[in-house]
Amino acid sequence: MKWLEAIALDKSISKEFIKSLKLEAAMGRCTKVGLYPDSRDTLQLANELLKRVKKIEKITLHANFGDAEIEIPASELQDSPTEPGLVTRTLFGHMLPFDKCTPLTLREITLQNVHVRFASDTYCRVIDFTHLKTLRIFNCLGADSLIATLCKSSNLPLALQSFEFKHDDDSSGEATTALNTLLTLLSCLRRLYIDISNAKAGPITEAAVTRHGKTLTEMLIHSYEGDPSDPEDEEHLFSTEDFVKICTACTKLEQLSVAFPTTPIFRMTEDYARWVAAVASSLPKLVTLNVTTWPTNTPSSTRLPRKAYEWLLQGMAQETFEASKGAARLRKREELAKAKKSSENNTSADITADAAEETSTKKTKVDDHELSVNSKLTTIAFGTSDKIFERIDPKTCIVYMRGSLISPTTPNNPTNAAVPVSWSLRKYEESRSDVLDFALARAIRPPCREGIGGSSPLGGRGNDDGW
Repeated sequence: MKWLEAIALDKSISKEFIKSLKLEAAMGRCTKVGLYPDSRDTLQLANELLKRVKKIEKITLHANFGDAEIEIPASELQDSPTEPGLVTRTLFGHMLPFDKCTPLTLREITLQNVHVRFASDTYCRVIDFTHLKTLRIFNCLGADSLIATLCKSSNLPLALQSFEFKHDDDSSGEATTALNTLLTLLSCLRRLYIDISNAKAGPITEAAVTRHGKTLTEMLIHSYEGDPSDPEDEEHLFSTEDFVKICTACTKLEQLSVAFPTTPIFRMTEDYARWVAAVASSLPKLVTLNVTTWPTNTPSSTRLPRKAYEWLLQGMAQETFEASKGAARLRKREELAKAKKSSENNTSADITADAAEETSTKKTKVDDHELSVNSKLTTIAFGTSDKIFERIDPKTCIVYMRGSLISPTTPNNPTNAAVPVSWSLRKYEESRSDVLDFALARAIRPPCREGIGGSSPLGGRGNDDGW
């Protein structure tokens, strides 16, 4: 048994669990624990699991007391400046007093819907954050205090490789400030997912991102000032200069999800084109690109039918594929020129006629090879995912994958084609698209007329709900 969960059951089994020696023996090799407390009984069961698992490497703590049959006051659940709350003193009751306990050494932890305002006296004492590899903080009250505590040298997770953060910031922007400080202190993140609502400015600075330029492979960064569900409230953007710097520094990125500048769907604006050029020229390893802002129908005041909008959006995706392909060919040409120059320096200056003919033949082969070069970019998605179920397609995301059109006259020079695919099926074609599985606070449908005239990602007719 390697994974244990404490969830709501029909009746309390804590007493039976304590008496079960077979279960205790089976838990000897368990290293991962999922705790989903929604009542006092579930909290007690979770404590029994934590007491019996000898070597815990991963904890998932997702509280959900809002749907409890017997309501528990928030003042009792949450920690206070003077004492732990019901959640922490029950879950980690066997470790009291916290200031004298031996903290758990974890590799991964997820905290969701948990009050962490006074984490410095509770969670940071029962858990050793310094050895963490993965940290997820989702919708936790007081998350800014926890992050500020992690910035201290005694709690700083220097080995952290994956950091995911979802939060509703306050008017003072304390979470954003603490987040920038933490990211500046860390240096080896590979996966960075940030989604902040009610943010007065962008969630993080360009310097906080480029700090991890040598290791970062996945990046998802979003923030909104107003209501995430209001299409009139736009996302915060990096400046064009900062985005270019990020692309130049983070050349190992394989997955990227950011908001692009607003542009008409009929033709890219200059700013939008610069962002596409930065992605194409500076991110040679990029596989999946998620543009969360929808191209608009301006200057027209009427919305296009869904089918027409998707057709134009497909053209924008195809332009991006072609730009990435052109940049890949340019890089290959530069590599070949560099290799040729190096080879010429090591050979004699005298070239016979036979040698010249051989060189011409090699050049023809090189040109043919250049034509067959393509970029690694295979998936472009517009919009955001509002679903976490694997078999349900969201209505707020349109995905295109790169295909090829091969002409009989130029078989060595295929043309890229943006092929619409289903959101749930694209992962079978390209597994490196995790950024599309992350459900953001903002989920806006495309600015077009839904219903009859729409088309599904697989080419079928739309219905009154779109897809």
